[in-house]
Amino acid sequence: MKQLCLMRHAEAVATSGAGDKERALKPAGIHAAEKMGAYLRDKGYRPDCLLASPATRARKTAEIVQQCLDGDTAIDVVPPLYLADTATILELIKHTPSDIDELMLVGHNPGIAFALLFLADEGGGPAGALERMSPGSIAMINFDVEDWHDIHVGTLTDFRQPKALEPDK
Repeated sequence: MKQLCLMRHAEAVATSGAGDKERALKPAGIHAAEKMGAYLRDKGYRPDCLLASPATRARKTAEIVQQCLDGDTAIDVVPPLYLADTATILELIKHTPSDIDELMLVGHNPGIAFALLFLADEGGGPAGALERMSPGSIAMINFDVEDWHDIHVGTLTDFRQPKALEPDK
């Protein structure tokens, strides 16, 4: 079995003098990434491989989550993940070595949300994924295959937004 965690980068500043790729996380985005990392840790999730877009906001989100999980999983910065479309994301997933059982991707919308819609079964697939895949959100999908190249539609086992982890006020 293979398990995929799709994560949209946490909330970033709207603009950067250095351009879109260099947009930093807002303080609220840092907090959200920490919450999501703690949530994944508490669920026992430990990715074998963590891929991140080279954009500052995605790399920083991946680093924060990695530190919450174990700090040992190397982050592979993958240039094609920057603003990747669904086909690019699927190609990256399908080329993952078969000895990797748990794969995490940190990227951007709309590619991450469309990949979720493409890969998750309709029974658990979220309606309005573009809206629901808010900054910092995660989606866990299980595939009953031995090799990533064989994935098709999997089972959505978890979907969380950072705001869902806020304590009741």
